[in-house]
Amino acid sequence: MEVTRYLVNPSAFLGLPVVRVTFDLEAIDPVFLPDFAGSTFRGLLGHSLKEVACSGPRSVPVCENSCAFPERCGYAYLFETSAAAESGADCGLDRPSEEAPRPFVLLPPLLTRKFRTGERFRLGLTLLGRGCNYLSYFVLCFEAMARRGLGQGGARFRVISARAAEDDDPFYRGGEPRGALLHEPRCLDLETLAALEGPDEGRDKDPLGITFRTPIRLTYRGNQVYDPPFHVLIRALVRRLDLVMRLHGPGKLAIDFVDLIRQAQTVKKADGNLEWVEMDRYSNRQHSRHRIGGFIGRVAYDATARRFLPLLRAGTYAHVGKSTTFGFGAYVIGAPWEEAVPRTPGS
Repeated sequence: MEVTRYLVNPSAFLGLPVVRVTFDLEAIDPVFLPDFAGSTFRGLLGHSLKEVACSGPRSVPVCENSCAFPERCGYAYLFETSAAAESGADCGLDRPSEEAPRPFVLLPPLLTRKFRTGERFRLGLTLLGRGCNYLSYFVLCFEAMARRGLGQGGARFRVISARAAEDDDPFYRGGEPRGALLHEPRCLDLETLAALEGPDEGRDKDPLGITFRTPIRLTYRGNQVYDPPFHVLIRALVRRLDLVMRLHGPGKLAIDFVDLIRQAQTVKKADGNLEWVEMDRYSNRQHSRHRIGGFIGRVAYDATARRFLPLLRAGTYAHVGKSTTFGFGAYVIGAPWEEAVPRTPGS
């Protein structure tokens, strides 16, 4: 059988640390979650993280306008990431106004569901680079989120446990009055993960299928993308991974960008079934509601796309496109739509 020659060596990711965690939660009050509920959790996460991580004196409203201690504030690093503060001039951003990527992504339940009291649901969290050092902040933050409650009604829940994706046993178990850290979760690295073949990747000569689990928001030359040519997907992946590595990791992505894009432009779409979805999001900062959208579904590219597999595997951890802290930009390689977007309780 012909062996695929990869265009991206996994060593290009320079051992970027990755921790992927699943929090098991239980509803105390009835909890209603809309489709792709990442914005619901992200807003609550921000408020709770500020409460947990603020390093300023409690008597001073240090966060009213800007952080007084950005160089040592976990909230400032995780939620108000400053490109200049993290990497200086060599940050990789094209414009000062361009938003710097955060070192975490959420993966909430994917589909609308109301959880009755006592029912359990899950929330995924992936930390990237130096963001892995803040896992304990997120554990405390999830406990604070549970006390605050979700949505306008403040629906409370409890943290049952937290488990790293590669571990059999939870590293944290919730409880009253406080939870217990059982052991240190295992930290992996993107270089190793990008080299691992997935069970659904198929044979070398088969088209390569990609299932977009949550809305993907891509732009190309200033225009919204609704059905991405392969090179547009690769441009977005390279852009995001390079910025994450510059701002939160050991340095820029070690690839030949020009040659990679030239090769990506030769890959053709073999099949696809994508749809555009939109949802309302309320911005606490702007005190307004607006609609955001992206495409979901499945697409297949010809077998030459397999030369990009290490890059595509890395993207399954970092996500791709905009609004990744809401959980947008999640995809899997090869799995059918029904398996990639499960419709089982707590998915």
